Amino acid sequence: MAVVSFARPSDAMLAKQKYDGKVVDGRRPLKIELITEGTQLYGAQTGPPPTPSLLNRIGNPAKTQPSAANGVTSTIFPHAQKARSQMQIVPPPNAAIPVPPRRIRQKKGPKRIKKRAAITIDQLDKEMEDYRAAADMSGLTGI
Repeated sequence: MAVVSFARPSDAMLAKQKYDGKVVDGRRPLKIELITEGTQLYGAQTGPPPTPSLLNRIGNPAKTQPSAANGVTSTIFPHAQKARSQMQIVPPPNAAIPVPPRRIRQKKGPKRIKKRAAITIDQLDKEMEDYRAAADMSGLTGI
């Protein structure tokens, strides 16, 4: 859904004639409704309403309050004064916020590799004899 406003009623009628019922994205047709605010659609073409002056757009003139120090007036805008009164001042907490201890940095390295101690020749010979003895008992010899 989209809301589009036109400056002239004739532009709105032209847009409705041109785009009402047209298919968008191959899905559904556009449905355009004209909503008026008491103006005639077929009336004479009136231009856009006159632009209000800068003073009217700003609003009420700002209030002035004398300064205590040198007698010079200062301008306080109503919306700024209202914003100041709505702000809440949060006092700082009395207790200090505890800071967690820093983590000790751990060295990164290969975690899955666990090096074994160097094996002597005698240990290798013993492992080989144990392996062959286990193979003889299971009957796998005969290769």
